Amino acid sequence: MFADDCILFGEVSIRGICVMKDILKEYKACSRQCVNFEKSTVFFSPNVADQDKDMVFQILNVRSSKNPVKYIGPPNMNSELIFNTFSEQDAERILCIPLSLQEHDDVVIWRGEPTG
Repeated sequence: MFADDCILFGEVSIRGICVMKDILKEYKACSRQCVNFEKSTVFFSPNVADQDKDMVFQILNVRSSKNPVKYIGPPNMNSELIFNTFSEQDAERILCIPLSLQEHDDVVIWRGEPTG
């Protein structure tokens, strides 16, 4: 990953895609950096229907990959980069995020409550 790479997680629905686009517009306004959708890649959970994937492709104009581990590397592979980029406290928090190498069903944790 490069210093300006970003990983976003979202819901595959029209609302979820619109929220993602709004977040990216806000990012552009604040950072003055544009997302290059031609270089962007989306990864789907195995249980996402093909018609939902097509909706994402049409709205966001991104490409797809089946192996996010190949793109981002195995967990903690870039720990030196993370510690050099973030404060020690934030780096430790980031590296504590569990990443699974096994397929599993999606679990909805946040349902859009304003207290989120």
